[in-house]
Amino acid sequence: MNLAPAKTTALLVGTTMALIAPAALAQSAAPTDVLAPAAYTSATEPVETQLARGEIPRWAARLVTADQQRIARESVRAWTLFAWGTANMVEGAGFALPWLLDPRRADERVANYGAMTAAWGAVNFALAIPWVLRMPRERARASRWTTLRGDEHERAYFELRERLHGDASVFALMCGLDVAYVATGALMWHMGDRPETRNVSLAGMGLSIFVQGLALLAVDGWNWGALRHDLHQLDRAHRPSEEPPSER
Repeated sequence: MNLAPAKTTALLVGTTMALIAPAALAQSAAPTDVLAPAAYTSATEPVETQLARGEIPRWAARLVTADQQRIARESVRAWTLFAWGTANMVEGAGFALPWLLDPRRADERVANYGAMTAAWGAVNFALAIPWVLRMPRERARASRWTTLRGDEHERAYFELRERLHGDASVFALMCGLDVAYVATGALMWHMGDRPETRNVSLAGMGLSIFVQGLALLAVDGWNWGALRHDLHQLDRAHRPSEEPPSER
């Protein structure tokens, strides 16, 4: 029984989980900017009602709406990554299980494809969990725009904008890494299928990396584009200087 593929996959999962654990814990932590309240509570009334009564300025209403829409879109992306990771773990386990039960009868190429797919799924699942759990706090955080006064509004806007810009830069970098995954996977797949270097384990793992790289390129590209859109929408909402003093 050839245990090299299993050892390689286990090493990949262990190393990757060790690297992403601090980032995942940091991502799940509460924000520290001016919008972060000591206790997360949502607004008790719709922003339109508060605006109609003159309880909040017009810029605050626009920013609340823009931020809430941003969070709704981000929640969809978080759940998409969660679903993708879960599906990969289930699919990968299904392909790898026959090889674990009876290696002599199982297709080693399929088994290695399954093991690598399950490993990628576990990584994506681990990244998605803190992201999904952060969404309720983000929704409550958006309501804090209506409580800010004076320069606090400007500070909160620039802090949020800086965070979104940083996230967009990270996803742009990830897109570059995804291209490297696709190229590496294609090379492994090709080398494993060549007659002179035939290695079904290498071909199976290469196919998995190739597929995952393409999928992650689509997901990370989606996130990058969405964050650029969110920045544009936030900038459009933040125009207090264009309003008469009585409407600010």
